[in-house]
Amino acid sequence: EAQRGADEAAALAFGAATDSQKKLIWKILTRLSTLKVRLFWGHWYKQTFGAKLQKLLMIKILKRMMHSFLNKGFGMWRYVTQQWELIKKLELKDQLVKELEELERLAKKYKDDAEERQNQAASAAFNRATGAQKDMMIKILSKLTGNMSMLSFKVWKRKSDEFTAQYNLLKKIMTRMMKIKIYTSFRHWHNVVFLSGLSKVKMREALLESQRENLSSTLAERAEELRKLQQEATDLLALSQQNAQRTAEVMQCSDHFADALHLILDPKALEKRNALSYEDMERMMAEGADPAQFQKPPYDPVPPPNPYAGYGEAPEAEGPAGVGGLGFLDTPAGGGRAAPARTSGGRAKA
Repeated sequence: EAQRGADEAAALAFGAATDSQKKLIWKILTRLSTLKVRLFWGHWYKQTFGAKLQKLLMIKILKRMMHSFLNKGFGMWRYVTQQWELIKKLELKDQLVKELEELERLAKKYKDDAEERQNQAASAAFNRATGAQKDMMIKILSKLTGNMSMLSFKVWKRKSDEFTAQYNLLKKIMTRMMKIKIYTSFRHWHNVVFLSGLSKVKMREALLESQRENLSSTLAERAEELRKLQQEATDLLALSQQNAQRTAEVMQCSDHFADALHLILDPKALEKRNALSYEDMERMMAEGADPAQFQKPPYDPVPPPNPYAGYGEAPEAEGPAGVGGLGFLDTPAGGGRAAPARTSGGRAKA
């Protein structure tokens, strides 16, 4: 009845729906039923095949564990099999040790029994002896006891004498060693106390002697350096004087060139040159001469010799090396190139 009522309600609900609504409802119900079936199938698969998979996994785990135990057991069996001779030897050793202990125990027991029997036999023999035999035995034992005592005393006396002799010898050795040590200490103390003053004086003298030698050698070195510096200063002075002379000659040559240039550029330059300048007037007034008698030396058209005329040319084989190896500082020799001599009139002679 309830189902019939539900069906009638569904028919009434679907009866008023359109076709698109019915298709949409059909899709929704199909999707819900598909998801529900998929959920049920997944649950059934887990319940059915999951248990089997877990069982197979557990079987594999157990087999692997059994294999490990079997491998371990096989390893132990192989070790025992390969070392069987050693195991047998160890067992034999234990057995022999037990037998040896048993034999030692029996030997000790037999020894005790033999000693007890000897004591019993000696006691029975002493009991069977007569009075004279007992007295004789007592004398013999007393004699033996006395001999043993004498022998023991002699041995003790010999050991005591040897010990005393060794003690005295060791005492002499130690005493001599102590005396040697004392004498060595005294000599060291004597050297430190009484000879320290002399050693200090000798050390001071040696120090002063070494300082004097060092100072003399230093002074000799400084004197040698001073002589070298003096020689270098002399050479430099000669070079500077020669350079000054050459410079003066170069300035004279340049002045002559300037005068010649002025004469070429300015026709009245010769008159200006011969005119009295302010410097010449001051010089003549300082000398006390009459400026009216001023007269410059006549102009010489021949230029003075150029000191650098041979600079840059290859030096001749017979010429000197010069000063410092510089061509413009070389002093001309007889075979070298010299400056032409000048006459009193200022002209150069060939």
